[in-house]
Amino acid sequence: MSAALKAQYKTLGDLKNLDDEMIRYRRALSKIPKDLSQLEGALNLRKEAFESSKEQFETAEKSLKRAEQDLKSFEDKIIKAEAKLMECKTNEEYKAAQKEISNQKNETGGLEEDILKLLSQMEGKKEKLAEDEKEFRSYEEGFKADEKQLMAEKAKLEALLSDATEKQNALKAQLVSDIRNRYERTLRGGIEDPIANIDNSRCRGCNVKVRPQLFNQVISRKEICRCPNCNRILIPSTSPEDAELSAADASHSNP
Repeated sequence: MSAALKAQYKTLGDLKNLDDEMIRYRRALSKIPKDLSQLEGALNLRKEAFESSKEQFETAEKSLKRAEQDLKSFEDKIIKAEAKLMECKTNEEYKAAQKEISNQKNETGGLEEDILKLLSQMEGKKEKLAEDEKEFRSYEEGFKADEKQLMAEKAKLEALLSDATEKQNALKAQLVSDIRNRYERTLRGGIEDPIANIDNSRCRGCNVKVRPQLFNQVISRKEICRCPNCNRILIPSTSPEDAELSAADASHSNP
């Protein structure tokens, strides 16, 4: 194995390790919006529950005000009817005034019952509103803390990815043009990891078994080869010393 080829294999190994790190960074970054979306969804559910309780309480409050206004209106009518009673000159007028007062009092009694029910309902709705608001505010506070943590993690990952990209470019520059072009074509083809280890005669990128001759060429570092199935650049997963032993074993087992 020439020194130049050995150096290329060393660069490819370093590049693969860096690619694996960058894949982890990208996957962690892609997970952040999903985590944030889940947190927002949970927050929105609590906000909707709080707003629903608030709307129900406000509706009950308006109903109570209307009932109280109606009650006052009937009470005013009773006062007027009682005043009118004193002015009656005939028995018929007196009976009509009494009937009007009785009707107004019946209406008043019904309204008083309604108001008591509404007051009881409002008390329950007020308690529910307080509980839902407390839960929403508490979760909102937790959400802001989690959001801040996720944004900090995102910034950190973006910085790591930017630094790794610079290192990647520096390593690519150390590759001879043919190998660099292979690497970049595979990357442009949508494969995140253009370099794959070969182990037990299998490409670990696609898990397809390769020909014994190709396996021998890679593990002995005689030539830089691609996987015939996925086009990844193949490198051995063993050290050069281990590779010599593996290549010897491969030669013996495939005369």
